[in-house]
Amino acid sequence: MELEFDDGTKLRLHPSLNSGSVAVMHLMALLRPRDRWEDSLYGPQSFPGLYTTLFGDPWTREAAAGPVIPANLLQPTLELPIPPGERWSLTGGPHPAWNAGTPRGALDFSPITSEERCAVSARWVVASAPGVITRAGSNAVVLDLDGDGREQTGWAIVYYHLSANGMIAPGTRVEPGAQLGHPSCEGGRATGKHVHIARKFNGEWLAADGPVPLVLSGWQAIADERNYYGALVRGAERVTSDSSGQQGSTIMR
Repeated sequence: MELEFDDGTKLRLHPSLNSGSVAVMHLMALLRPRDRWEDSLYGPQSFPGLYTTLFGDPWTREAAAGPVIPANLLQPTLELPIPPGERWSLTGGPHPAWNAGTPRGALDFSPITSEERCAVSARWVVASAPGVITRAGSNAVVLDLDGDGREQTGWAIVYYHLSANGMIAPGTRVEPGAQLGHPSCEGGRATGKHVHIARKFNGEWLAADGPVPLVLSGWQAIADERNYYGALVRGAERVTSDSSGQQGSTIMR
């Protein structure tokens, strides 16, 4: 992650910084020239100083709440978002979970059918775990695994590019395999019908090939240097991502 200042200079940030700190640093870089940026963060009239005056010491609050991502975090059991026995393709290996700058936390799966490339598929995307649908709309469904109805706490699974027609209703409690919606090209940019799946923990996107790897039905995501490439590996088995759904990208539950 780099900051860019109004004079065109750039500053590389340490990768261990949390997203909240980076957001404040980025905001100050937009509002202040580089020679005043450091004072805005660390000087006597800094933003953190003003925040502490108004709301109290954020570090004390953070210590009481605990880390957003615990060091011993483990992913719960998740299934592939496809019904058992159906043939789908891994058309996108690890790539940004939502937009530019988010971790490479998403995978894409496309049904293997004779349907037109961007037709809304008759196939169903299904729930990967039990939980509550905390959000459904704008071609996205969010499955809240802890059941409190809040996407910002605990584990949440995000499914995107689902057709508005046939989408599950928010508030629905589901079990693994429940029908969530139909894969499509709706929502964002898509060259073919598919479902985009990614994970959050306590509101933070997680990298698919990171300290807490994305594992679906025993298949572990392996990232490539390039977005959308990569593979899923289960023991000696390997499924390689291919945007055209060619041989070697097929996967089944």
